[in-house]
Amino acid sequence: MKPENFRCNKDGFVYILDFGLTMEYMNMYEEHKTQGYFGFQGTPFCASINSLDGSTMSRRDDIESVAYSIMQLVDVTLLPWYQINDINQITKIKKEFEKEPDEKLVCNN
Repeated sequence: MKPENFRCNKDGFVYILDFGLTMEYMNMYEEHKTQGYFGFQGTPFCASINSLDGSTMSRRDDIESVAYSIMQLVDVTLLPWYQINDINQITKIKKEFEKEPDEKLVCNN
């Protein structure tokens, strides 16, 4: 999910567009489908770390992508990979970011 996939109408309703990479996550027996390696698909900037590694995406990856999208909308410079186009560099930086987020994102009480 990326900011470009959201649209608002004049009444304030938000619409999600582009379901090209959606898939079922449960089989007909209500069991989670088998995970696997399928290669990366999508936009690296807002993609989850698992999807960048080529793993099967899940609902968790959607939440991670939405978080990156929100941070992009608030202040794109919060994302250390905002000026990088190389998928391998983006993946490396996101893994480091996951372990140690930028100080600007940490809430201090």
